[in-house]
Amino acid sequence: MPPFPDHGMSHLPSRASVFVGRRPELRAVRELLTRDRPERGRATPILAIDGAPGVGKSALALELAHESLDRFPDGQLYVDLGGSGDNPLSAFDVLAQLLQSLGVEPSALPLGLDCRVRLYRSMLHGKRVLVVLDNALDSHQIRPLIPQGSACLIVTSRQPQRGLVVRYGAHRIGLKPLDPDTAADLLLRLTGSGHGARRPSAVDRLVELCGYLPLGIRITAGTLLGDPYGSPERLAAQYEDPVTRLDLLAVDGDEEMSVRSVFAASYRVLPDDVARLFRLLCRAGLEEVGLLCSLRLAGATAAVASGQLESLVGHGLLERVGPERYRINELVRIYGAERAEAQPEPVHLHAARLRHPHGRTTRNSRRTQRQGRSGGRC
Repeated sequence: MPPFPDHGMSHLPSRASVFVGRRPELRAVRELLTRDRPERGRATPILAIDGAPGVGKSALALELAHESLDRFPDGQLYVDLGGSGDNPLSAFDVLAQLLQSLGVEPSALPLGLDCRVRLYRSMLHGKRVLVVLDNALDSHQIRPLIPQGSACLIVTSRQPQRGLVVRYGAHRIGLKPLDPDTAADLLLRLTGSGHGARRPSAVDRLVELCGYLPLGIRITAGTLLGDPYGSPERLAAQYEDPVTRLDLLAVDGDEEMSVRSVFAASYRVLPDDVARLFRLLCRAGLEEVGLLCSLRLAGATAAVASGQLESLVGHGLLERVGPERYRINELVRIYGAERAEAQPEPVHLHAARLRHPHGRTTRNSRRTQRQGRSGGRC
């Protein structure tokens, strides 16, 4: 077995320059990492972070990793698993990266998956190393990459990794969008407006129009900083039109900094029937939906509709807010309405009769988009 590197490895990307909120999550993980647990020697601490696209999973993982450097003096490893892209990495290829980071020459890499797993775990045995696996696809990709003993693993994924919780006792954190005050604080800090200053109402409206998603807020901050004549009031007025809002919430030349692109990555992998239900829900312009509403829209059985809704939750396109109750983020609704307009289909009579609380029908997706704010519940 190759010798373990005698110098500390630090392969982590830079943390976000501004990070606010997530205090309960940070506190829980600090307790997990510092607790004197007798079982630590035989159970690798695993933190599994999941949530919707753009909600800040990677930012939280890197914030935790950087503030924990002193707890892992033997090194920190990082790999982007590409789970939300078209070509996610296989565990076999990820192990090649990890083993080379540990000093194994490419010519000495084992040729089989099982042999690579054994070498990887043997080299990390007894070492205080932090492994960060960002943007994971599923548990099949993750399981061979779990180290042993004193090492620690942080995983981010759009889908809840319940298998890691059940099989390995992972600590799961399901991230939600920021609360309004924290979202406004993030925008003010990013734009250098200072903490504690009286904020204009346009800032509150801007972060609301961003769906309280950190990605949208960071893009908005970049827009404000890049326009010497810009202002929160002027930008909020531009965001009010939902038809063009996703065009504005993007950075030219950087696909990862685009709200539409991160939603599209989840939408592309939906089964056809789930994608159809998603389009119908978004075309209806509803902020909150229930199982009965989905039954009417999709014309499916209760079991099928329930499974479709949970699939949308698992892909970060719905948020479960109660028993058989689901919320659709406003930006997700706008994206889904775009998909519905691009792929029109007949609507059953019972679906066409769905109404907003004020009696407006929801047949016209373009009108629903231009209403901008949530249409109601079903």
